[in-house]
Amino acid sequence: MGQSTKKKRRRQNVYEGGQSNARKEMIMKKLRALKERRDNTRHSKQQKNAMDSFFGYINNTGRFKNVVDDEGKRHYEHVTAEMFAEFTTTLTTNKNGEDIMLKKRTYASYKSALYKLMKENGVAPSETLKHGIREHLNLIGRENVSDANKGIRSLVLGSPAWELDFFKTLCKKLLESGGKKDIWALCVLLFAFNLIARINRIFKLRLNHIGWESDSMYVIYADSKSDKQGNDRSPKHLYTNLNEPHFNLPFVFALYLLSSDFNGTGSIFSDTEEVPLEEYDDSEEGKDEVPSAATSSLMDYLREALFGNISSVGPDLQSCLSKYFLR
Repeated sequence: MGQSTKKKRRRQNVYEGGQSNARKEMIMKKLRALKERRDNTRHSKQQKNAMDSFFGYINNTGRFKNVVDDEGKRHYEHVTAEMFAEFTTTLTTNKNGEDIMLKKRTYASYKSALYKLMKENGVAPSETLKHGIREHLNLIGRENVSDANKGIRSLVLGSPAWELDFFKTLCKKLLESGGKKDIWALCVLLFAFNLIARINRIFKLRLNHIGWESDSMYVIYADSKSDKQGNDRSPKHLYTNLNEPHFNLPFVFALYLLSSDFNGTGSIFSDTEEVPLEEYDDSEEGKDEVPSAATSSLMDYLREALFGNISSVGPDLQSCLSKYFLR
């Protein structure tokens, strides 16, 4: 009987081992497919072309054999900020017969591609490299402003920041209105304010990103532009404000949870009625800077539904409406 039991266990172990190997193969196949899909995105191809140009320049100068050797092998640990700065001077445009630098964000995309490639090859960008490149990009930014002042370049200015007094008055107005969508809008705005985040990012928050620790609520982002793998799990703590209920995020978030229905997906704001949310593609850097459909819906609500009748708001808000909302 003991011998029969051993045979049975042996057969079971062989079966389970085969099942485990099949599962591992299936997982590896999925990972290979995802990597291939990532590498074939427009953004990945742009980054590859950018790095081919950078290392092509390094190789063609013949002065940096410690970075690209005679066999064409790249040694990422020897890349310096001076090399990056020299390379950027080859990327210019001609305006009125004068060569001028491209916009700062164009060169920043080369920086991001370089850091990504270094990390993929097991080399972490040093603080000296990052500091040097950051200083160089800031210099290019100042050069862009100088070109704009000369009239040979146009710079697009961002919208003015909301003044704190106006923001607080707006939050108070939303809480006093008390409608379901008012609480939704207030909750989104307070999350963005407290986390110092773009509204696009707030619409990507899920319930499992939020928790409670000691005397504060916290948020942990799933990923970020500089941390696509989600390795940085440091929490962002959010505290109550007992003196100003309209500025008390945990309180307003509780009101929102009590007044909203969720369909079990874990999304916090994307399932709100009449607030469509665009599908987000992590492969495209800078997507956070383009307003999503949900962000546009929020601003449309504040602009049209809440302030559609300017006579319905108090004098504290009227003075700022033309600056921020009214077209």
